[in-house]
Parts: sequence; C-alpha cells; structure tokens
Amino acid sequence: MKHTKLCIIFIILFSTYSEAEANPNLLNYFEKAYQNEKNNFLRCVEIENLPPIEQIYTKCKITDIFSDAAYIIYDNRNLNPEDILNKVQKFKAIKKTAPAYPKNMQKRGQMGYAIVKFDINKLGITENFEVVDGFCGNIYNPMTEFKKCRSFNLSSINAAKKLTYSPSLFNGLPIKHKEVLHRFTYVMAQEKNVVLKKGAREYNKLIKAMVRNDYENALVIANKYINYDIFFTYQKAVIKFYMKEYAESIDLFNEFSDTITKEGREVNEEYHLKSFSMIVVALFNLSRFQNIVDIEKNYRPYVIERNKYESLLSMSNFYIGASFINTGNVQKGAFYMTLASRTASSKAQSDYFDAYIDRISNYL
Repeated sequence: MKHTKLCIIFIILFSTYSEAEANPNLLNYFEKAYQNEKNNFLRCVEIENLPPIEQIYTKCKITDIFSDAAYIIYDNRNLNPEDILNKVQKFKAIKKTAPAYPKNMQKRGQMGYAIVKFDINKLGITENFEVVDGFCGNIYNPMTEFKKCRSFNLSSINAAKKLTYSPSLFNGLPIKHKEVLHRFTYVMAQEKNVVLKKGAREYNKLIKAMVRNDYENALVIANKYINYDIFFTYQKAVIKFYMKEYAESIDLFNEFSDTITKEGREVNEEYHLKSFSMIVVALFNLSRFQNIVDIEKNYRPYVIERNKYESLLSMSNFYIGASFINTGNVQKGAFYMTLASRTASSKAQSDYFDAYIDRISNYL
C-alpha cells in the first residue's frame, strides 16, 4: 500500500470532548471484522468436532483482529471462546476479594501483577489453583517492560481461593469451567506533588519560566541545577520538546524514566503519561515510525487495562495509529485511530481525526 506520512502539532489535552464518538468508518470496519472472524472461529470449532459441552476448550485461535474488534465494538478486554459459543452462558463474578499486598513489596514500593489459573465448579467455587505468570514493574508507566517475578504469586493464590461466581451454564445447566484465567494487579498509592531531594526554590522558578513560555531562561535554570534532582531532567526534556529539539528530548525522557525506576521513586502517573506522549510525538516528528511501533508492545496492555487518563492519550493513540499505517499495518492503525477518535478533547480535534481517517478509509 502507499504509505501516508502525517505531520501534526502536539498539544497535551486533559478533557474529553463530550460529544466525541468513534469514527463511523472505523466502527464499520471493526463490525465487519468481528463478524468475519466470528464466522471463521465457529467454522474452525465445527471442524474440530468436539462434543458441544467441551467446545469452550477449543484449540481454535482467537486472532488479534478478533480481539481488537471485540474491544472496540463490545468493550470486551479479554475475548474467550465462551464469549462466542451460543450454548454457553459464561460465569459471572459474585464476590471479588482484593489481594493482600505483600509487605516486602509494599515496603520497597514495587508493583506488578500475577495471572492465576483455576477451575470454577458447578457451585461457583474456585479450585485447582496455579500461577501461570507473575511480573514486577511500574503499572503507572505505559513504557514499562515488566520482568518476571514470583513476589505476588502467593497473595494472588490466596485471593483466588476467596473468589465466588455464579457458574457457567450449558443449555441452562451449571457446568464445571476449567482453566479460567484471572489477573491480580498490585499498585502503590501515588504522590500527588513533586517531592524533590534538593532545589525546590529553583524548581519553582523553572516552572514559572515555563508557564511564561520563557524556555531559554527555563533551560538555563534546568542546566544549572540538573544534578539536584531528576525532575530537573524531566523539565529539561519538556523544554527541549517545545524547542523542537526532539532527539535530545527523547534521550532526556528516557534518562528520567530509567533513573526513577532504578531509584524506586514514586512518581505520579501523569508524569509517566506526559513523558510517553511527548516521546511518541517526538519520534513521529523525526519520522521514526518503527520506533513507535516497537514501544507499542508495552503500551497496549496499559491502554487496555487502565483508562483513567484516556483523554490524555488521545493524541498519542492517534500518532501510534498513524505510525502503524505508515509502516503498512492498517489493522493496528485502525485500532489506535478508533481509540483516539472516541476520546477526542474538542470538536476541532475530532474533525481533524475524521479528516485523516477519511483519507485512509479506502484501505479499511
């Protein structure tokens, strides 16, 4: 396909346009994709020729586009066979229990998650527990590369034992549902304000200069006190971004992220989001589309699991979508374009998204 290069001016936005809706061309694309993938899946199940009551354990694959379409059309974040098969009514949670935060991890400010597999018997009671995977990493950071760990395993198993459900039904009768997956996530409370090790007065002067758009003086302050605290590095990255020195801005944001991870600093989620958003925009303005595609693998779980700041990420999603399209992946491009269009922060932004989507609609 012919690649479409897109250049955009970046603005950080904090609110969602009250009348924002997903672009109808994109919705139509995903509705068709969902139905097509559903038909393919059901044909595969039919060929398997399993007894109907065993079809929820099919080995037929749910494709990426099927999952994307289910999320866009039905807000289904984890599409499973039981969501698709007609004769099965999926279990429903009755009692959810928050897991106990392991004290050693809480003391160290470590976050992460564990995925537990268990069966739900005919009475809705969980049994046969097994941890499938456990990971440690900063839940608040869209760029986190989670590392495998076992620190949350025991707490997650204990919490899984306390879950109760109304059981799955087959033809209206309760059945045992085996190998259900459940994710337990562990997040720390956030610092609302910046807590500096040193240089609070100088930092306030820097912020005031930035508010006046006096980036030259702000940069002088940032350089002078750069060794006082890593937040001076963060603000220098922001300054370089607005001065359109994108390559240096990216390096500084990465330095900020690496340092706070190494030091275990508690940083408000919005700083992670702003860093991520500016990195995406900077990469795009440098035409480094593949770099954006590469960091998407860490971002996708974040954007699916956490939607508190979805309006903040509207432009980021748009750039990510445009990057996928520029590298020839229309499916992923359409996915992120849809996320962007339904969280537009203004009519002008919504119209801008629609204009670009109209340009690529022939590829959908």
